[in-house]
Amino acid sequence: MKQDLTAQSPRVNRPSPSTTSVLGETARIVAPIGVLVIGVVLFLALRSMKESPEQERERDVAPLVETIVVAPHSGGLSFLVDGVVVPFREIDLAAEVSGRIARRAGICRAGNYVEQGTPLIKIDDRDYKLELERLKRELAQASVALEELNVEASNTQELIAVAKQQHELQHRDLKRQQQLANRKIVTDSELEQTKRDELAALNTVMTLENQWQLLRTRRARLASARDLWQSQLEKAQLDLDRTNVAAPISGVIIREMIEEDSYVQKGTSLVRIEDTSAVEVKCNLRMEDLYWLWAQENG
Repeated sequence: MKQDLTAQSPRVNRPSPSTTSVLGETARIVAPIGVLVIGVVLFLALRSMKESPEQERERDVAPLVETIVVAPHSGGLSFLVDGVVVPFREIDLAAEVSGRIARRAGICRAGNYVEQGTPLIKIDDRDYKLELERLKRELAQASVALEELNVEASNTQELIAVAKQQHELQHRDLKRQQQLANRKIVTDSELEQTKRDELAALNTVMTLENQWQLLRTRRARLASARDLWQSQLEKAQLDLDRTNVAAPISGVIIREMIEEDSYVQKGTSLVRIEDTSAVEVKCNLRMEDLYWLWAQENG
């Protein structure tokens, strides 16, 4: 006899799926609220346990003051400001002649202080010495030629004086011959010969005077040439002196641009020197500082 197993098995009550989802949703909502409530309760409990610090009452303290008698200010005003110090002037020392740098002084280095007139650089001066000697010889020759011309001019002046005396004598003789000719004492041929002699004496005077004028012109030209040689000689001496380069001022060398055995042209910068005898300070003043300055100048 078969038994109905399905009918005899016990029945178990299981929650439905809808009930499970409701419980889970409720738990998710209630749990955070509970944690928040517990945290607030703990915060209030800890706050109630904290003792507030005692506040000390501030005591009234009288300020320390000093009283002085007001007196008028005399003298300048001092301001503490920031600024930039710049040199009074900077000088680029340049070559005044061209040539090879024969020697540079050991002190001619950036950062060294030099006094005015300190030798710094020596430019090769052999060509300038030769030019100076040549001009000296040219000047000597011009001076000798001018001296010879002066002697010739002096002699010509003496000859002119003698020729004028001779012409004066011939002129007087001509007058006498004319008087004698009027009286029929001398012949016409003798009178003509006297006239020729008088004209010859006059021609000699005029020739010597023309020669004197030419000598004066030559002397002026030679004197001008001599002065030109003298000027060139002085220029050559100046160029020779310029081969020795010295510090024009007292100051600090901040830059050197050449080395020994290098060739420089006229106008090439050699060193740069800062004049430290005076400085300028560039600073910014506040408005109240400017007011005090303005008030002092117009007070």
